[in-house]
Amino acid sequence: MRPVVLDALRQLGDKFRLEWKHYPESTSNPMRWVAAEAAECANDQGMFWEMHDRIFEVMEAKEGKVEWADFTTAAEKVGLDMRSFNKCLESGAKTATVQRDLAEAQQLGVKSTPLFFINEKPMQSSDILGELKKALGMETAPSATPAGR
Repeated sequence: MRPVVLDALRQLGDKFRLEWKHYPESTSNPMRWVAAEAAECANDQGMFWEMHDRIFEVMEAKEGKVEWADFTTAAEKVGLDMRSFNKCLESGAKTATVQRDLAEAQQLGVKSTPLFFINEKPMQSSDILGELKKALGMETAPSATPAGR
């Protein structure tokens, strides 16, 4: 999904704002919550996407069976200031941010991810770039197709 989003940002980045929201589904894997907080701690150092990508790589390689140490290793690999990162993650400084994102998702009826909203409406198409162009009045998007998981 990230290559599609990056393509949209390259082509239309000055015309829309991408806003990431966490949906950690903590009941199925509590470490997803820690992953969300780790990404937010990395964001404090301007490295959200680097940490995001590394976390997803590690979670995929370990089939979701990650431990706390995996996040600190990921932070080291992306070059974060470890003292600041560890203080942020251990203190729970980003818990409220993740809680707000999850509450907002639940209020909007989000059941699974990824899910994109354009102008506060959930996308019903897998053509993210086309839907963005349509919303911006740049071209007509192809007929909507259900988004896959």
